[in-house]
Amino acid sequence: MDTCVKVSGLSYSYGKKKALDNLSFELGQGKCLGILGPNGAGKTTLIRSLMGVFPPSPGVIQTLGYDAATSREKICELSGYLPEGSSVYLNMTLYKYLEFFAELRGVEHVDKAVTSVIELMDLTEEKDTKLKKFSKGMLQKAKIAATIVHAPKILILDEPTDGLDIAATNTLVKYMNGFVSAGMTVLICSHLPDVINRVCTDILFINKGKQIFFGKKEEFLSKGQGDVSSAYQNILDNEG
Repeated sequence: MDTCVKVSGLSYSYGKKKALDNLSFELGQGKCLGILGPNGAGKTTLIRSLMGVFPPSPGVIQTLGYDAATSREKICELSGYLPEGSSVYLNMTLYKYLEFFAELRGVEHVDKAVTSVIELMDLTEEKDTKLKKFSKGMLQKAKIAATIVHAPKILILDEPTDGLDIAATNTLVKYMNGFVSAGMTVLICSHLPDVINRVCTDILFINKGKQIFFGKKEEFLSKGQGDVSSAYQNILDNEG
């Protein structure tokens, strides 16, 4: 299986504060990685490093075969990234919103791409509706649609189900599983154990910038009582 993300000896500091400390892992294409850790563990810094925003110091990151330190533009071109709490243009219709992102990404056949992603996300009936009329769950679907309108090879989602009800969460889980089944590599930061369990194939656990677990989800679950919550707590307690 082709490698999608390869991290070797990655560290990063904000001044004197070390946010990431010697991380090394490798993720195959078509996998779904759950990135776990307490608040302030370094999860968002890691994501931004993978996207080439923060160059490793020291270390090496290869995302989709490109060096993140020197090929940020190419990595962004091939990636979809949904940061936590991202905003939308509420006065735009769904179609115009997605059209904007398709053009921004340099998509060749904009109408075809926008129509396709609207259908994929089951939003056809809402394509001419302004986003300000969308529910929170529908807005999250629209945001994800905007991140995949250019058919990225890798999708990075930071707390994609934050604040959603059970039905909306179930809907997004269905789409995320669909992306992975179609061969897309997905990275998810989530505080919801159920989401991690239902979507992820692999787990990366970091705490205080250090990597304390990386491996298959089944191996991670074996660290507890067969569920994400107990494995998480046991690993964290053993670190202390």
